[in-house]
Amino acid sequence: ALANLGFMNFVWGALGWGSGDGDGEAADASDSGHADRADLTPEEVRALRLARLAPVAPADAGAEGRGVGIPPDGAPAADGGRSAAPAPEAGKRLVDKDRAAHHGGAGGGAQGSHDDSGDAKALSSSEPNPWVALSTMAAPQAPSPVAAMAPSREEAPASATSPAAPRVAPAKARVSPAAEGRAARRRAREAHDAIANVFAFTNQRDDLGRDASLVLLDGVLPADALMAEADLVRLLRARLALPGAAAGALGSPLTYLVACFVRADHLQRREGARVDGPAHRVATKALAAVVDCAADAMVNAAAYPRATPDSALELVDLFGVSDPAKLPPAGFVEALVVKLGTVADISGLAAAVAMHLFEKMRHMSFQSGYQPLLAALDGLVASKPFVEALVASRVFLPSVTALSGRQLQAGTLLGVFFSPTAYDAASREAHFSDTRHLTQPALDAANSMMRRQGMSLIVSLERIVLRLLRSGPVPRERTLRWLSLAVESNAELCKTRPNPMVASSEGFAYNLAAVLLRLCNPFIDISTGKSRTIDADFLLSDTALFPDDEEFMLDAASLGPVDALPVAASGVDVDNEDEDLALALAASAVDEGDAGGAPARAAPTSAGPAQRPPRSRKQSDFKFVTRCFFLSVRALHVAIVPMTRRYTLLERQVGHLQREARNNPAAAVQLNELLGTLLLQDVLLKDPDVQSAVLRFCAVAGDWLLRVCSDGADEMPIPLPVPAPRQAAVLREHFVEDVIEVLQFIGNRSVEALSGVDPAGIAALTTFLTAFLASPSHVRSPHLRAKFGTVLFDIYVPRESKPHLRDADPRAGGSGSAEWGYALQRHEAAKVHLPPSLMELFGDVESTGFYEKTTHRYHIACTLNHLWSFEAHRPAFIAITRDEARFTKFVNGVINHSTKLLEDALDALPTVKDLTDAMRDLRAWAALGSYVQQQRQTELREAEQIASNNLLLANQTVAMLCALTEADEVQEAFLTDALVGRLATLVNSVLSRITGRKARNLRVDTPEKYHFRPKEMLSQMCQTVVHMAAHDRFARACAEADFYDENVLKYASKKLAEHRLLDAGEQAAFDDFVSRVTSFSRELEAEEEEAGDDDAPDEFLCAIGLVVMRDPVRLPASNVYVERQTIMQHLLNSETDPFSREPLTADMLVPAEELKARIEAWRASRRADRAAASSGGARGAGGAGGAGGAGGESDSESGAGD
Repeated sequence: ALANLGFMNFVWGALGWGSGDGDGEAADASDSGHADRADLTPEEVRALRLARLAPVAPADAGAEGRGVGIPPDGAPAADGGRSAAPAPEAGKRLVDKDRAAHHGGAGGGAQGSHDDSGDAKALSSSEPNPWVALSTMAAPQAPSPVAAMAPSREEAPASATSPAAPRVAPAKARVSPAAEGRAARRRAREAHDAIANVFAFTNQRDDLGRDASLVLLDGVLPADALMAEADLVRLLRARLALPGAAAGALGSPLTYLVACFVRADHLQRREGARVDGPAHRVATKALAAVVDCAADAMVNAAAYPRATPDSALELVDLFGVSDPAKLPPAGFVEALVVKLGTVADISGLAAAVAMHLFEKMRHMSFQSGYQPLLAALDGLVASKPFVEALVASRVFLPSVTALSGRQLQAGTLLGVFFSPTAYDAASREAHFSDTRHLTQPALDAANSMMRRQGMSLIVSLERIVLRLLRSGPVPRERTLRWLSLAVESNAELCKTRPNPMVASSEGFAYNLAAVLLRLCNPFIDISTGKSRTIDADFLLSDTALFPDDEEFMLDAASLGPVDALPVAASGVDVDNEDEDLALALAASAVDEGDAGGAPARAAPTSAGPAQRPPRSRKQSDFKFVTRCFFLSVRALHVAIVPMTRRYTLLERQVGHLQREARNNPAAAVQLNELLGTLLLQDVLLKDPDVQSAVLRFCAVAGDWLLRVCSDGADEMPIPLPVPAPRQAAVLREHFVEDVIEVLQFIGNRSVEALSGVDPAGIAALTTFLTAFLASPSHVRSPHLRAKFGTVLFDIYVPRESKPHLRDADPRAGGSGSAEWGYALQRHEAAKVHLPPSLMELFGDVESTGFYEKTTHRYHIACTLNHLWSFEAHRPAFIAITRDEARFTKFVNGVINHSTKLLEDALDALPTVKDLTDAMRDLRAWAALGSYVQQQRQTELREAEQIASNNLLLANQTVAMLCALTEADEVQEAFLTDALVGRLATLVNSVLSRITGRKARNLRVDTPEKYHFRPKEMLSQMCQTVVHMAAHDRFARACAEADFYDENVLKYASKKLAEHRLLDAGEQAAFDDFVSRVTSFSRELEAEEEEAGDDDAPDEFLCAIGLVVMRDPVRLPASNVYVERQTIMQHLLNSETDPFSREPLTADMLVPAEELKARIEAWRASRRADRAAASSGGARGAGGAGGAGGAGGESDSESGAGD
């Protein structure tokens, strides 16, 4: 095809046919001076076409997109448009030759400087396309005068076309003066017409005949002169200055200028290929002139007769505020705002614009059209000078700083823009007004729509705040001041029921927190190390974000002696800060003494403000990363965390109403309203994007807290060091609590959001949980420590290890995260410190309340059982048995709680059985009457709840004891005096309840409903016995313990064999254990009969157990004598005197040696008396001989028969 094209071109050249002008205008071909193509061989034609399909490289880096040798816009080419420097490449030489043929001649002027350095598309649009030429071939024409001046191919010497000889360049085409004049007049006319089309005015009356809409401008230019590019600005200003009716349909200056901008933009796009053409130049200059005049009209409205009195409102309306369908073209507003920034003084305009935006936005809601106003503010703050004027206005930051949250929201510019939220009455009415008929697809669609809109708002607000912060020192400080006030003034939101007349709306606070969290993105990635620049000394600045009356993390005792406090990390001693701190701590040590104690007690009061370092620095002294971090920390505390608490409370209310609404119409109405509110909170709090941002921030916050508490140690010390570093003295308790509550909320309801945290964040949060749980001095509240166990249970424990979810819907949540669970398995610190910390926590939650401690211990027991399943974690379990005091306290707590739970649960099951049996007799049930029926139903619900909740935890503690006793090292720990009897009593008690005479009362319908699995419980208890069976001490303890029944053990062995609950080896070991316990029981009966303690004096009896004491001790506070083992058992549960309630510890017990000696003497005397009596009785019986023989045999048979 290329060969054929080359041949055809050769024919055209031989016949003298000229080509078109490239843009299809044949009439201008002669005026433009186009030459024919007779100077090219067919081979060169083919090469030229291939070369024109590739871009031409620029001559140098400063060419700014021009072709090689192409002069800049407005400068004529020195050689008629060709490259000034010869090109070495053959293809480029041919392109230059082709350009000379089409654009050559002295009259080329501006057209000779066309940009041909672009891609193939640009080249094909600016130069003739040979493929198009073939399809649109016209009749042959005579050569133009300019073409005739060029030598023909026949006149060229033969050597010029010889392949061996170098090719001689053709002579430069020349244009006649007449042709040059015609081209100049054509360009001038084109510029005149372009100006008239863009600006709708003219200075020539002849134009009015062609277009009556044009406005005639008299006196600006001579009547016979054409409007030129140089006169454009003068003509435009004259047009804008026309008064009254002479202006025609001008309208306001801004309206007219926008229309001109539209037409100029259209013209520029149309002439895009002819960048140096007159029309394109006019369009380019027109765009700039329109923007200049628009800016001047806004600032100097008095100079324009038809200007509107409120130019600020007109500027705001440019963003489609009044009519979103009438938006100016892209680029106009942006250029106008930039131009306004160059005006000397725009403070008045900026203040007026801010007031207009404020007044309009304050009436908007999430459901109304606030988007144009948001776009207006977003566009205006793109200009730094405009921002400087904007932030100086009173509506941006009032001079009165003592504002409530509500006043700040309703009375400032940013306040009204942060106000739109899905959490309002209008959104509830629009989407969740009738929750009874709400389908899941409709719910999903509403959630998706509102979350998209809400995130769009947050992203726009973030962009606005960023532009304000980047506009200079003054805007940055005033913006940060507003953000600080917005957070400071909303401490009221931390309350369960905040006062709406004082606090901002929850939606405002949510938007504020979401924007601040997004501002933290540059340093939110832990792996980058940017968070290490956060300076904890910001808490010692003049900020009001963190009041001094808040609870501090550490008490004075945990801060250590004064001389142990290190110097500030920054190395700067501001206002002798360390000396003031030393004096404050010295005073606190004298005033409060040691505030330490058992973690399970009520948390001691933290050190007051006078015991903390003074506030001696300014907020402005700190870098943006530090200030943004602490703003986000506080926003999390006043916005997100309180919302999660209220959500949980609302969840409970909805659950209660759902039960009541079945038979109560009033409750149904209230349920519909509360459920709609709950669904709106779902939209906000369960937004995946916000949850991901919150989790990533919590990871950074947790990592930062650990670094502060460890003084930046490379290897994290666990437990955290005491005394704590200097900077830790100002940490608030809620820093830790907020992270925990966020994790608890998301882990329980939106565990899928946890997958958005990167591995570094997961590792940081796992370290945070492990380190603070292992440091009771840093987390003093038992309620807060209990939440650590809940978080570990919710997030790290998989669904299969949570018995309460065995039959639940997987979509209900609580399944745990596989990624986080895997991280826990391989976390080195967790392997060592987590099991002992959880064991200690099991006892610490005793003071959290009866119902709360049951739930907490269930979470802890499930987590411990899950950790025991990992071989890597078992050494930590075994290691804690070497600390006898800690292990004894833990196991005693487990046994005590298990005993109580099983007792209550197994007492409730017979009640459940009796009530369900009664309800099954319909005739007898109907005869009871409605009042009695309601009472019985209430009793049934309570009994079912007791049985279900208690057995849920008891199953876990029984399983945990079974697992722990499997290890030989742990078995030894269970054989201590404090534990062996407790474990034996638990075994006897459980076996007697589930296999004894009353076991048939436990046969309820659907026992799985109450988590009652008797076979599983029997198997686990008997496996525990098998684990301990080899130890005679445990067998003897079982024989001595309460609830021992030989028949129960034998019946249990029978049931184990019947249901094959143990393997053969375990069954044999259990049977052997039963035999040994029976033997020990016989021995004990004989010893008790020999001791004869029944008639012991009262002073020898333990005041608690009422048995003769073997190791009596005196309680110092109440002066009461008790058995040592009995009081030690009590102290494991409560370190108080059981009679006076005074504090009591094991080292305070006073041995009663004198009383012990008297008891031993009395026992010795009793044994001697019995021995003497036995000896005398034997002699009397021998003397009676054969006379009494028959009677004795008869008594023996009678006893046997009985």
